[in-house]
Amino acid sequence: MSTQIIHCPNCGSYAHRRHLPQLQIVETACPVCDYLLVSCGKTGKVVESYIANMRGKESSPASRI
Repeated sequence: MSTQIIHCPNCGSYAHRRHLPQLQIVETACPVCDYLLVSCGKTGKVVESYIANMRGKESSPASRI
């Protein structure tokens, strides 16, 4: 497993990107805005996503955006 510190694509704060090669998963999570993106490390397809508060809008799963 390796971890990177990146800027959150939602709010711009520091977020964590973890590469889990044994599961072929990449997880990006922001503790500030509760952003979560889990994608396949091989294909890049989204496995799971969630944005608790997208730039001031009401809470909604990313799949509805």
